[in-house]
Amino acid sequence: MKIRATLFALLLAAAPLFAEPAGEDQFRTWVRQLASDDIQVRDAAQRELEKLDGKWKPELKKALAAATDPESRARLGSVLEILCHPQWHTDLDEAMALAKSGNKPLLVLVTPGAPDGFS
Repeated sequence: MKIRATLFALLLAAAPLFAEPAGEDQFRTWVRQLASDDIQVRDAAQRELEKLDGKWKPELKKALAAATDPESRARLGSVLEILCHPQWHTDLDEAMALAKSGNKPLLVLVTPGAPDGFS
């Protein structure tokens, strides 16, 4: 019987390893920038919020509840989804690149057979 090994990589929604921790002022700035008229500013703010660790979930939920701008609400919802639900990848190179770009740790799991049950 031949056993296939499938690599699974999980990008943890954990603290960036080498990044400076965000302060409350910076957090509020990023949240405000989600409503900017400039899409590049909105995208950059969302990317920064996605790098935050789980300790910011309560603040993100408060910001979502207080947001009146549909764009801000949608982006805050996306950020919370990323922080609350780790992302599975079956391509190790892709997972490593994403972890590196987000300064996030990478957990690699090796299982025999197909990835059934890991979704």
